[in-house]
Amino acid sequence: MSVTCANSDLDAVLFRVLAVEVPGPESPNVLLTVREDTAHLMANDCPVPADDALVAAEYSPLPCHDVLAVELPYAWTADTLPRLLVVPARGETLSDGFTLWWERAVDSFATAGEGQVFGRRGTLNTALDATGFLYAEDGLDVTFTSPDDDLDDMPFDEGVGTRRFLIFIGDEILLGWEPTLVSAGRYTVNVLRSQLGTTRGQHDVGAECWCVQLAELPLLEWASPKDAASVGLKVQPRLLHREVSLVDVSKITHAVQRRSLRPLGPANLTANGDGAHPTYTSGQNVILDWTLTSEVRAGSDPQSPRLVEFVVNRPSFGPSGCRLPLLPSRTLK
Repeated sequence: MSVTCANSDLDAVLFRVLAVEVPGPESPNVLLTVREDTAHLMANDCPVPADDALVAAEYSPLPCHDVLAVELPYAWTADTLPRLLVVPARGETLSDGFTLWWERAVDSFATAGEGQVFGRRGTLNTALDATGFLYAEDGLDVTFTSPDDDLDDMPFDEGVGTRRFLIFIGDEILLGWEPTLVSAGRYTVNVLRSQLGTTRGQHDVGAECWCVQLAELPLLEWASPKDAASVGLKVQPRLLHREVSLVDVSKITHAVQRRSLRPLGPANLTANGDGAHPTYTSGQNVILDWTLTSEVRAGSDPQSPRLVEFVVNRPSFGPSGCRLPLLPSRTLK
């Protein structure tokens, strides 16, 4: 290696090697990063000031800006047991994951799960009426208040077709696509309202709005204890291996609404094993039975396996005219 110092009259220069980089495994060349250390002029040292101390930048996660804890409807869970969807908004823009804790006893928390999907928390700039549109381009106008205040472009097939652009306002779930930036932190979004079994609600200006765009990572869902009337939760963000102290994380309390609770599917009456279009003829033995349409009813069949067995002494009935008496444990003539 040679160094040329034009018009300097220096006869020697010392360098400090800061880094060595080999371009390839068999490359004859080496890339050196150097810094001048001491210069010499006619054997006299010319001192160079000491290098500035390099301090590695340290970043620590901050507590969440806010947390969305919403009880999922039956159309989402296909289960009558309550399940919570937990989506935090970051207190900064670097956190890469979080741990969910639930309060199993007073001031005693246990791990409930881990997640990596964060949302954007904002407020509405225009109201949404309970009797308003079901579909509208630029139908949602929102300004984000969380440090994460940007949305990725997402076409209809992805945002709606695969349900990767979820919007939560009150008890209503919407699907969105093609967000348009209006100003810093403010977007308009094309939306479909009243999705996943929810109904249109009245959402005034300033109402809280959450936008969640999914990539390949799953949302964090947690099944609360069956008999719990309310649950205490803490969301602890992390950045690599650095976590916010759990003491510095505020507890949120969610009142369990049992939103997914619904009447069980009724047992379906069958005649000779056919519960859709039973046919039978005069003099034929007909066996009535139940087909359970809900797994939750398992073991609660009112009279399993047989309700009624009787002989029909009337002309044949077709599918639309079939009326069978419900008199258990009797033979009818």
